[in-house]
Amino acid sequence: MQLKCFLTSHCILSAHQSGFRSNHSTITAITLVANNIITALDMRNHCAALFVDLSKAFDTVDHQLLLKKLSNIGLDTDACAWFHDYLSSRHQCVKSPLGNSEFLPITKGVPQGSVLGPVLFTIYINEIVSLLTGCHAHLFADDTILYSIADTPQAATDNLQLSFNILQDTLSDHKLVLNSRKSKFMLFSRARHIDFTKLLILTTDGSLIERVSDYKYLGLWLDEKLSFKTHIDCLASKLQQKVGFLYRNRSSFPMFSRKRVVEAVFLSVLDYGDVIYRHAATSTLKQLDSVYHSALIFIAGDSYNTHHCTLYRKVGWSSLSLRRSYHWYLSVFKAISGKLPPKSLLYCIGIMVPIKPDPTTGSLLGFLVLVQILDKQPFLSMPLALGMLCNKP
Repeated sequence: MQLKCFLTSHCILSAHQSGFRSNHSTITAITLVANNIITALDMRNHCAALFVDLSKAFDTVDHQLLLKKLSNIGLDTDACAWFHDYLSSRHQCVKSPLGNSEFLPITKGVPQGSVLGPVLFTIYINEIVSLLTGCHAHLFADDTILYSIADTPQAATDNLQLSFNILQDTLSDHKLVLNSRKSKFMLFSRARHIDFTKLLILTTDGSLIERVSDYKYLGLWLDEKLSFKTHIDCLASKLQQKVGFLYRNRSSFPMFSRKRVVEAVFLSVLDYGDVIYRHAATSTLKQLDSVYHSALIFIAGDSYNTHHCTLYRKVGWSSLSLRRSYHWYLSVFKAISGKLPPKSLLYCIGIMVPIKPDPTTGSLLGFLVLVQILDKQPFLSMPLALGMLCNKP
C-alpha cells in the first residue's frame, strides 16, 4: 500500500506505536513494556501502570481532524481530496426483526474491516502520547499503557497521575472518549508491604480508576510481581479444555490427522508469548508440561503411563523447555538480523553489540556467545548480558 510505504519511508509513525506496522507485533510490544518493568523491579524501584481503554475508538474518529492530520504529514491536495471522498457519503442503518431504520450519514469513524481503516486510525492517534513527560507510554492500535518508574510507590503513582491528566486533555482534543470503567491501574513492585490507601489514580471528572492485581495486556496476563503465574494458570486451563474436546471426539480424527489438528488448535495457543514467560518458576511451568504430554498421548494413541521421552520420539516433537528455547533463539536471531522494531529491546542487541547480520564467522560466534549468556539469565535481564558480551575478547 502506498500510504504505508509513505509512512515508513518518511518515519512518520511514532516509536511508541506498534500496531499495524511491519516487523512489529503484540509480542514485541509486550517485550518492550515487560523489559522496562522488570528492569525497574531488578533495581528495586516501583512501577505504576495504567491500562487505558477508549470507548469505540475506531468509531469516534473525527473526519475533519483526520484530514487535517493527513495534510500535516505531507499528503498533497489531491490525496487529501481522495481520502475525503473515501470517508464521506457513507450511510448506515439499524436492522432488526421488526424492520430497518432509515439510513443516516456517517460523520465519524473509519471503515472497519478495511485495509485503510487501521492505518488511518494509527495516523489519527499518532501523537496522543507525544506530550507526556516523566512517564513511559506504548500503544498497539488503541490499546494504550502508561507506566511510571520511581523509587517509591507514591512517587511513581504521582508521576503517572500527572501524565494521565495530560493524556485526558489530548484525548478530549481528538474527540476520543476515555472508558474509565474498563481502564485499570496496577502497581508493579516486589515490596511485601505497601499502603495502597493513598495510591489512587483519578480521571479529570473525579472518577476513581480501579486498581487490579493482574491484567490481560495484548493477550498475556501480567501480575504485580511479573511472575506470569496468572497467565500460565489461565493458559493451562484453556489448553486442558481443548485437549478434553479432542479426547471426547477422538473417534472423528483419523490417526494421520491428529498431529495437524493439535498443531492448529493447541500449539498456536501454547506458543504465544512463550519467550516472555519461559523463565517463570519451574513449579508453575509444570502445568503446561502436563497438558502438553496429554496432547502428545492423544496424537500417539498411547496409554497415560507412557514415558514422555517415548512420546517425544514417536510424535517427533521436543520438550516444551527446548521448544521455548528455540523460539527464544529465533527471536535473538531476528533481532540481530534487524527484523524487529527499533524500540524493541531484542532489536537493541543488533545495535548495541558489534555484530552485523551477515553470515561471517565473527557474527556467528557473537550470536552463539550471546545466546549462551542469555540462556543462563532470566529472559529480560539483557543489559548485563550485553555488557558481558561487549567485554569478551
